Amino acid sequence: ANLAKTNKVYAIDMRGHGQTVGPDGKRQQRTPNMDLDVLAFMDAMRIQKAHIGGFSMGGAITSQLMARAPERFITAHFGGSGVREAEGSEFAKMVPPEPQGTAPLDAKARELYEARQKEQAAQAGVSNNPDDKANLSSQPVPAAVPRPALDLTKINFPILAVVGEFDQPYARTHRLWREAPNFQRVILKNRGHLSSYMAGLAPEVYRDALTNFIVSNNPKK
Repeated sequence: ANLAKTNKVYAIDMRGHGQTVGPDGKRQQRTPNMDLDVLAFMDAMRIQKAHIGGFSMGGAITSQLMARAPERFITAHFGGSGVREAEGSEFAKMVPPEPQGTAPLDAKARELYEARQKEQAAQAGVSNNPDDKANLSSQPVPAAVPRPALDLTKINFPILAVVGEFDQPYARTHRLWREAPNFQRVILKNRGHLSSYMAGLAPEVYRDALTNFIVSNNPKK
C-alpha cells in the first residue's frame, strides 16, 4: 500500500500457489519456468520494464529473470532470499558467520502463514495440499526451457536484498555483494524468514527500505 502511492503495483500468484486454478477449477500444477510466466504477464500488460522482486521463492524467480531477461528490469529486489555462492566453492568458504539462534517471532509467523495458506485455498475453492493429486488441474505443465547462467558482473541496475538477522543474511547475499556492481543489503534485526514478511509482523524498516529504494530509482519523466 505504501508503494502504491507512487507506483503501479502488481502482486502475482504463481501457478500452484495462492488462488491460482486451471480451466477446470482445480489447483494448477507448478511449472518449472515461473520466470516465463512473469514475462508472459508483463507482455500481456504491455510492461516493457519494471521494478521486479519477490520474497523467498519470489526471489528465486527474480534471479531466474535476471539471467533470462535482464533488459526487463529497472531494479531487482530480494526479500528473505538472494543468490548464494556455489556450494563448496572458495567463495562459499568466505561467507561470514551467521547469527545463531531463533528469531523471537518465528513461531507466531509460522502460525499466521499456515492460516493464510488455508484461507487462500478456501477462497479459491481448491485443496491446500500440493500432494493431493485428485485436486490438481489437468492443464498440461509447460516443458522446462533452459535459461542462461546468471552473470552478476554484467547486471548494472540496482539490486536490494532485505533479509532477517536469523535467516542466513550473509549466505544468501554474499555473492550479490561480491559480484553485483550496484548492490545494497538491509538486515532486519531480530527477524527470521517469515517474521520478516508476514503482515502484522514485518518491521517498518522493510517497508521503508523497499519503498525508498524503488522511488529513488524510478525513471525520470
